[in-house]
Amino acid sequence: MGSHSQLQADRKPMLVSLICLFGLDGSGKTTIAKRIVESLRSEGFNVVYAHPKLGMRIWVSESVDDAVPIGEIRVRRTSEGLWRIGVILLACVLLVENWLTIQMRVKLQISRGKVVVVERYWPDSLVDLAVDFGMTFEKARRMTKPLDVRAPSEYFHLDTPTQIALARKPGPYTFEYLNRRDEAYRKLAKAIGATVVDAQETPEQIVNHVLHQILNNGEELPCQQS
Repeated sequence: MGSHSQLQADRKPMLVSLICLFGLDGSGKTTIAKRIVESLRSEGFNVVYAHPKLGMRIWVSESVDDAVPIGEIRVRRTSEGLWRIGVILLACVLLVENWLTIQMRVKLQISRGKVVVVERYWPDSLVDLAVDFGMTFEKARRMTKPLDVRAPSEYFHLDTPTQIALARKPGPYTFEYLNRRDEAYRKLAKAIGATVVDAQETPEQIVNHVLHQILNNGEELPCQQS
């Protein structure tokens, strides 16, 4: 099989410094991201995992399980005026928080020569703005533009049917709410040319798809869509 150094010499260089996974809660983003990190580290790459998005949820108790999507609360309110202004201000605060965490957990690592595998990155913030805050897709994209670190990147949409995502990760979500998020993710994936991966496959198959894409100069496997 040859020595490890020989294998390293034969290996194709990594052409991206950021690998982004996005999709519905329950699509397996965290599991897949961490497996990708493990696989690339075993091949000798300097890779780290990042989860830079902290906000976009209102905590109604001390339990994380009781987090309620802001949009699910907002739609119950019929008044506008000050309430609407408050929603916009909250969105701006959360975007600033998101920008700061991205600088520390993503951009700083890239500047140190590391490859970052990230979930809960700007695509998820964009979908939050479009769904939870009721913004148009175009406005949400403009507002999240500063969150993009502009590194050589590959984006992967983990495509999961809403019903399966809901069954995998039950919580304070409704089918209708997740459907709206799914529509926004699909629109975003098409707009940015993300690779769409069937998240119903096994984690091993999904990881293989992603690794093949990033280690073979963007060449996709036949079963992938873009």
